[in-house]
Amino acid sequence: AVAQLETQGVVGDAAGAAVMALNAGLDMDMTDGLYNVHIAKAVGEGKVSMQTIDASVRRILRAKYRLGLFDDPYRFLDAKRERREVRNEGMMKLAREAACKSMVLLQNDRQLLPLGRQHKKIALVGPLADDRNEPMGSWKAHGEAADVVTVLQGLRGKLGNRGDIRYARGCDFADPSKSGFEEALRVARQSDVVIAVLGEQALMSGE
Repeated sequence: AVAQLETQGVVGDAAGAAVMALNAGLDMDMTDGLYNVHIAKAVGEGKVSMQTIDASVRRILRAKYRLGLFDDPYRFLDAKRERREVRNEGMMKLAREAACKSMVLLQNDRQLLPLGRQHKKIALVGPLADDRNEPMGSWKAHGEAADVVTVLQGLRGKLGNRGDIRYARGCDFADPSKSGFEEALRVARQSDVVIAVLGEQALMSGE
């Protein structure tokens, strides 16, 4: 995200972003590639010292040495381990536990939550309410949409026959059309409580 320094207005250009990041101690610039393009010239102009370059290289090589990559640069590329570890039952259980424990309720106005027997009719609205892919975010790595339980599915699974859930998408993420508003308002007016599931598409944000 070195390029973000220019995008966010911290520096005026990509060369300045590269110089600022390296001098601040960011040893590696991976996907932007700005170090490759600008640092050699910056050293020639005296904007980055050779001592800074040497220190960064030393830290990178020290980390690789401690990981044993000089003896075996591919030691962590283990297909059997990958099949055993990635998305196994234990890992998925731990991920679910971490997600549950990290959820934060900002304000429980008038002690509305948890929803109880008095909320028999629930309106569920919003473009993310029944979406499997977007809530995983832009850094989902090995996350699979097929594993996701949407808010709508979760509510139905939790309440079963004890609740009347009325779902309306209402709107899209970037489409200015209001064609879905009427349906969302209708189900809201017919319900005891409204759950609005709002937010961004995954690629609307990154770092």
